Amino acid sequence: MSSGYGSITWKKDNNTVSGVSGNTYTFAITNTTHTIKASIGSVNSEALTISSNPTVASVSLNTDTIDNKRVGDADVTLTATVNVTPDENTYKGVTWSSSNKNVATVNNGVVHFVGVGTCTITATSSIDSSKKATCSVTVIPAQVTIQSAEII
Repeated sequence: MSSGYGSITWKKDNNTVSGVSGNTYTFAITNTTHTIKASIGSVNSEALTISSNPTVASVSLNTDTIDNKRVGDADVTLTATVNVTPDENTYKGVTWSSSNKNVATVNNGVVHFVGVGTCTITATSSIDSSKKATCSVTVIPAQVTIQSAEII
């Protein structure tokens, strides 16, 4: 941006502004405290401190149980909902994990059945790792159908 005294440079914690539109300046803000300054040449403004500390109220899944699946059954997609305040915080990511990858694996919420047994799929908030939701998974032995048998 330009003023009558020269070009204004915006900086956040030693990083430059990520976007400018009219009089709106966009900075990449994570859940921490940031200091923003403007400068014209060698003249620096007072620091403006902004805190961005979103609070995760809860994490939930579209189901808490996947039962009676067999190895080779179609994958099941879990959907995580993260309730964050302030609500305008758009980053509501989760990390996915399986308690037993020999039973089921998970990738971006898609559960794949690989072996007989039980496990727990967990979605953990990327903002607050103490907030999580779980889904119990049970994989049962494959069903074998004998169409005909001959006894000799």
